Amino acid sequence: MEKLMSIVYYTTNSIGAGVRIFPSAGNTYFIARDVIIGSTDNRAISTDLGQGSGSINLIIEGVVSGEEEGIYLSNSEGTIDATIVIDDEGAVYSATQEAIAVDSLQFVPGGTMSLTNEGTVRGAGAGVSGVRLDEMFITNSGEISTTAADGSAYAVIGLTAGFYLANTGVISAVGGAGAIGASVYLEDQVGSAFIVENSGTIIGGNVGAIMTAFMADQITNDGLIEGDIYLSFQETEGLYDATADIITNSGSIFGDVYFGEAEDQFIGETGEIIGTIYGLGGDDLIKSGSADDMINGGEGADEMWGGAGSDTASYEDSLEGVRVSLNAGAGWFGDAQGDELHEIENLIGSTKKDTLIGNASANIIDGGVNDDIISGLGGNDRLFGGNSEDNILGGSGNDYIS
Repeated sequence: MEKLMSIVYYTTNSIGAGVRIFPSAGNTYFIARDVIIGSTDNRAISTDLGQGSGSINLIIEGVVSGEEEGIYLSNSEGTIDATIVIDDEGAVYSATQEAIAVDSLQFVPGGTMSLTNEGTVRGAGAGVSGVRLDEMFITNSGEISTTAADGSAYAVIGLTAGFYLANTGVISAVGGAGAIGASVYLEDQVGSAFIVENSGTIIGGNVGAIMTAFMADQITNDGLIEGDIYLSFQETEGLYDATADIITNSGSIFGDVYFGEAEDQFIGETGEIIGTIYGLGGDDLIKSGSADDMINGGEGADEMWGGAGSDTASYEDSLEGVRVSLNAGAGWFGDAQGDELHEIENLIGSTKKDTLIGNASANIIDGGVNDDIISGLGGNDRLFGGNSEDNILGGSGNDYIS
């Protein structure tokens, strides 16, 4: 016999000790506007389905508040599909844990979490947590945040094979670790999708704004991101094959961006980034934006475009000396080998012996330590050799040499 889905309505307050609602598989639970579901010592809504698979739907127009999790949905015997909708006057809070947590509790992950939030989700731990899932889908036009003050929690965190987030609201981790963190759960999931579309505001914490591991990342930003972005950072340790990551920015990023070891792309001609773009390994394509940008392509034959502003290509992390010519738009040796440089005005050399050549624009060239050869060519240049025995030629223009 097929079990029919039931809709359970809560139209009066339920506040007190213990769990207030124990959802059952296949049902929809509706918390009416102005209604409070609150636990003074436990989770407000909690269940372990304890069966092969099951789904739970929650519609929240009122307030759900727990001393522990506000909402905790799990399945110790299999997968869980959870759909949670919070309207513009709805809210989910936790005083000590995650506001919303969905967990399949299995070594073989499965199930999905779908959250649509127009209201407020705020936890002392994570705002939203999804663990051992196939996919997480989050659409946020409200607020999702962590109130953690010890730098340990993310506003949104997922241990999942697929992560999809569209934000037009605010995701904040002030005092926490980061706004968004995601990783796969099993080795065979490496390279799964991490997709973020932000037209709102993402505010990071002590670690940064966004951090991922072992995923194929795509971030599209035409809003505001405050904090560093780390994409597939474990790839730098050579643990797994690298996955290509893409950031498309027409908004504002206040922080550094760190890519992994693959052929990554930063497409940001119409946006701004106040920070440094680190390509690390791989043959990267980096097109920065309207501000005075700093680009560190790292290893690999990188294609770097500075765009508007006074932009700098940095080779300070190269383990070998480099030869870079802005006039030729090319680099040789060390991290500069195979690089193409366009619309870049300034250079920073390595700690080894470098040859750095400007162009007809007003360049700022810093050779760093060691014995460098620096040539400004045309323009009113500022040329810095450092404390070693450098050979500096200003060229035409009114140059400053130090």
